[in-house]
Amino acid sequence: MMTGVPLSSSRVRHRFRGQIAGVGSTSGIRVVVGRWQDSHLGSFADAMVVTPAGHRVLLAPTDAVADYVLATYAFDEARVEPVQVVVAGGTWRIRSPSLTLDLTTGPRLALGHLLRRIPTGVATHPAWATLTDPVARLLLRGVRTRGTAGGDRREYYGATDARALLAAQGSFDGIPLGTLADVDPPCRFGFSSTPRRPSVTDVTTTVSLPSSGRDGRTVEGSTDGDPADHFRGAPMRIERTVTTDRPIETVFAYLSDFTTTTQWDPGTVRTTLTSGDGGVGTVYANTSRFMGRESQLTYTVLERADDAKIVLRGVNKTVTATDTMTFVANSGGGTTVTYAADFEFSGVAKLLAPVVAPALKKLGDEAEAGMREALAKL
Repeated sequence: MMTGVPLSSSRVRHRFRGQIAGVGSTSGIRVVVGRWQDSHLGSFADAMVVTPAGHRVLLAPTDAVADYVLATYAFDEARVEPVQVVVAGGTWRIRSPSLTLDLTTGPRLALGHLLRRIPTGVATHPAWATLTDPVARLLLRGVRTRGTAGGDRREYYGATDARALLAAQGSFDGIPLGTLADVDPPCRFGFSSTPRRPSVTDVTTTVSLPSSGRDGRTVEGSTDGDPADHFRGAPMRIERTVTTDRPIETVFAYLSDFTTTTQWDPGTVRTTLTSGDGGVGTVYANTSRFMGRESQLTYTVLERADDAKIVLRGVNKTVTATDTMTFVANSGGGTTVTYAADFEFSGVAKLLAPVVAPALKKLGDEAEAGMREALAKL
């Protein structure tokens, strides 16, 4: 999709959501077809062609599309002509006065399976493209996920799926393309090429450009600067309530001793008292296991009201965890405990917050069950 987004008073973003097919051929002609379902320019298709001699041709359906693409990429020639892409089952049918191309798609690539495991909101965010760019350059020849385009434009590619292409046939300017081949050498319309292996990639392309340009018109919120430094992720919260028939004094004495987390919190490997007597300022060293990895946090008691509330904060380089337990005496003599854990990630770890959300929920469910079982034994 290409939707406009205000970054600040000086920049806006346009987002293109669709698919890109990258094709090589035995004739030496290479073709990149864009099929864009959503954009500020509407739904459209375009094609970029490189001849064996390196002549780069843009096929754009309207003057507006041609102007935008020419301001972003480099071409030797541009043609404004109808470009139609029809996708049915496992076939793509591309038609324009200059280009005839039929593609047969195949199974999802291993890369596609990996991409589909990443939440769409993360995978399509410019911050993620910034983070993954070094990996893309290392693993996929000619591919970049972040770079500088023409006219002081910055561009970010957020891929969400990838399928192989099995066959291609057609012609360009009446010249037969031959059979399917690798995209080699890489297409150079901009800072990046499609993967060498012919494929269809689901992608959201984000273009950041000066708002003073003629394209800076529509609005949808975001940030400026390096997106990796400005990924907006609110703190994540787990909250559970446990009711027990044990008296509030007994329950508070047990849970306010943070070393007991080894008995009821399944994520805790060990917790040791470093300093203090359990009151405000007491420090605990905690080792936790989450998603198969151990990490160390230093917890400090921030607030304590006997038989009512205790608040601790755990900190390391990537996360700040604030644990709040409140205690209410029930009329029948039992106790209701409300346990809330707020997680705020730092730096590039913010990018992973949506990915770990399901695992945090599972951890909360297990901690609730563990606390209920431990309190029943008091």
